[in-house]
Amino acid sequence: MSGISNPKFARLSGCMCAGLAMMTMTAAAPAHAVSDTQPGILGTPPGFTDSYTVAINDAGSVLGTVQLGNRPPVRAVRWDNHGRATQLDLPSGTDNSAATGINNHDVAVGAVDRSGTHTRAVRWDRRGHVTELDLPPGSTTSLARGINDAGVVMGQAWMTNGDAHAVRWDIQGHVTDLGVLPGHTNSDVIASNDQGVIAGTSCQQDGGCRAVRWGRDGRIEELDLLPGYVGSSASGMNNRGTVIGGSWASSTVAAAVRWDRAGTITVVQAPSPEDTEIGLVAINQVDVIAGMVFRPDGVIRAARWDQRNHGTILDTESTWLSTPVVDINDAGSIAGTAAAMDGSPYAVR
Repeated sequence: MSGISNPKFARLSGCMCAGLAMMTMTAAAPAHAVSDTQPGILGTPPGFTDSYTVAINDAGSVLGTVQLGNRPPVRAVRWDNHGRATQLDLPSGTDNSAATGINNHDVAVGAVDRSGTHTRAVRWDRRGHVTELDLPPGSTTSLARGINDAGVVMGQAWMTNGDAHAVRWDIQGHVTDLGVLPGHTNSDVIASNDQGVIAGTSCQQDGGCRAVRWGRDGRIEELDLLPGYVGSSASGMNNRGTVIGGSWASSTVAAAVRWDRAGTITVVQAPSPEDTEIGLVAINQVDVIAGMVFRPDGVIRAARWDQRNHGTILDTESTWLSTPVVDINDAGSIAGTAAAMDGSPYAVR
């Protein structure tokens, strides 16, 4: 349940969306206690210093990636609800791995890298054993982005002509190309609920994009724009069919939005008037949204919005340089990657 709802967040999260390119900052972890306003640090396995989160499930298991500074290897890891980290297996012949999504059975998905030549979508079972997922016909590279509780995986595959298409793998591993809107060339998925509905974005060659939903039958539905706006993208969806994301009228005019199951679009406001932008990242099953607030001084703060779209900044203390979030579970627990005052990244919950 993570994704992109504005240009700033797109740049921020590009390392994970690319699959394996990680940020490159190191330091010894400072001591922080868990509180309502302060995240708690998740440790790293021996030999690693930097950590990044990508998802959290309802059991409190956190999925992420670890790295030793700016040097390989990059490894997918899973933290249990006690904060213990386990490295996930690599297939033979692969060098690096990146995790992207986890379901409530602790089954995780992501991608592995074969000597820097191409990436391949994978699935890890709850013991951490890995399975490579099939490529759709005509594709060379793939990335799994999420998995629902039924075991259906959704992701993206890159075709030989350079176009990227949203894809879905069923529980047997059979892959389906979900296609694009008429006149579009590229598509991506960002979330799949337990009813098999998938949310994502379809784009034209020139970059014009629209938020979309695919039904269980694979049919694509274009979601409404705000009046006077020209583009949109999805960043999360829950079992109620509520989709979150962003809509924009120009490169400087954008709004965070949510679509209900019927497709009605509503603007989600910033917690305070001085906040310059907000990015919606994930939504849980009771319609509580996790996201980020971009402050006027450039600092990024974790935030949460209730069902009435009332926003609250979570990290109200100044012990972190920034606290971007990536996911929220049904209990309201939020996972993210916080930057210490020296810029060092830490996986937090």
